[in-house]
Amino acid sequence: MQPGRARTITLSVLGLLGALLLGSALLLQRADWNHARPWLNEKLSLALQRPVAIRGDLSLSWTLAAGTAAQRSWRDYLPQVRLLAHDLHLGNPAGMLAAGELARIERVLVDLELLPLLQHRLSIPLLRFTGLQVQLLRQADGRSNWQVATARATGAWTLELRALELNAANIQLRDAVQHIDIMARVHTL
Repeated sequence: MQPGRARTITLSVLGLLGALLLGSALLLQRADWNHARPWLNEKLSLALQRPVAIRGDLSLSWTLAAGTAAQRSWRDYLPQVRLLAHDLHLGNPAGMLAAGELARIERVLVDLELLPLLQHRLSIPLLRFTGLQVQLLRQADGRSNWQVATARATGAWTLELRALELNAANIQLRDAVQHIDIMARVHTL
């Protein structure tokens, strides 16, 4: 093959890949993600073993990792997906005597790195809750609404959470075993 022809083919393939990536990025940015709410609610409900409902707007955008140039590695220059959900509700699991919700959240922001997904890892550099109302309950029989039974299966995903931010949070703990009823208000953590 002639050197000029190989170069043309290589540049054409790279241009096609670049156009495909750019098209995917624009589709992710411009799509109306509110249509995905029923599917996402179902998947989250199954994963967390309790009713989950996103009732407000849902949007996705691109972002880059925060930090100074001295702290960055080459992976920090890859874009991350930022999920923003408004009015999120997590119900109590089945079998809880108390009716109501485990949590109500005005706004959830999740940054998700894409490259670790190839290794079955959910790498979340930032998880931010704004307007969080949590009611942690433990019944007299010892069952609580904050525990999620985990089944470790082959090929299971792992979670890596680097930063958790709470803004304007009210957290209540009612424990029938230890006879505790306390409330904490967090402005920023």
